[in-house]
Amino acid sequence: MPIPDFVVELRKHVGGTELWMPAVTAVVSRGDEILLVRRADNGRWAPITGILDPGEEPAVAAAREALEETGVEVSVDRLASITSGQRVTHVNGDLAVYLDHTFACTWLAGEAHVGDDESVEVGWWPADALPDMHPELVARIEAALSGEERTRFRAGRVAYLGTAGPARGVRAARANWQGRCGSWFMILAALLARRAEVERRALPGSGCPGLAPDSRASLLSTEWYIRCGELPAEATGWMSGSVRPRSSTGRVRSLVSRTPVR
Repeated sequence: MPIPDFVVELRKHVGGTELWMPAVTAVVSRGDEILLVRRADNGRWAPITGILDPGEEPAVAAAREALEETGVEVSVDRLASITSGQRVTHVNGDLAVYLDHTFACTWLAGEAHVGDDESVEVGWWPADALPDMHPELVARIEAALSGEERTRFRAGRVAYLGTAGPARGVRAARANWQGRCGSWFMILAALLARRAEVERRALPGSGCPGLAPDSRASLLSTEWYIRCGELPAEATGWMSGSVRPRSSTGRVRSLVSRTPVR
């Protein structure tokens, strides 16, 4: 089936809106030959590809797609590459971006044939004489045939909140995200919680300045919270943008943890 059932159901709600989809490519080899299919949508040759079903393991999906599309049984030997492609506009107008998992597979059994309406032809091609294909697909086949033990992936430049910077790993990306956004969100949540508390009850003996009933806007004033000892002084700089927030700020975490919710 060209479009999985869960995608059909999802499209009923979101229409042709761009979707982020997990996908697989199975590069099936038999000796010096590669199994390819000629796609029904664009008439071009390609390795076996498909979309993961919800909760499905990528390697299982690769073997399933090979069986469904070409009728062959394969062993899934290695994860050759992981790549995120460009936006794809399908013939029906649906938009999608695919996170592809390319697997190196070996033919085990079965006579290759057209197994569904996704393709119009199936054939074994010499690895050194492949037909014209999209460069991205050629790169996937090359990764699968490379024999490399490690999975290939792109490590160029990535964007953080609209600015480009080098890819530095999961920990660095998490720290960067927390540093730029996390503390601001935590401060705002704490301020709103304190605002609700102040509106519900007075604070006798707290040493905090009084708040007139008609000055609701002052309840979000960072100056008031700093004077009450409820917020570190550098928060004024954080919220004005003059000081970069520190990730995992202890004072901010303590503010959130001691903000009562009644």
